[in-house]
Amino acid sequence: MTKKQLTINEQNYQQACAFSCAQDVAQRLIDAGIAIREIKIVGGRAYMKTGDATAHADVRYISKFSHAGITRVRALLCGCLLEWTTKVKKQEQAA
Repeated sequence: MTKKQLTINEQNYQQACAFSCAQDVAQRLIDAGIAIREIKIVGGRAYMKTGDATAHADVRYISKFSHAGITRVRALLCGCLLEWTTKVKKQEQAA
């Protein structure tokens, strides 16, 4: 097997793993009643834009950023990056 073929096989394997991860996470989100708005595979990693997933017990938060009354949250679920936005509550804006 050539080096080029080995590289292609490696990339294909990473893509297959990302698709499998996305499928598993999508099923978990669907079971929890969380909307999925977009699914992407980027660089061999699964990425999803979702509804608010704060209620899901297995979500690990990465970052939270608020600007102009909107909060963008990024989190991990089983190796898949989730991102969702919520409106900032008036009490949080005053703080």
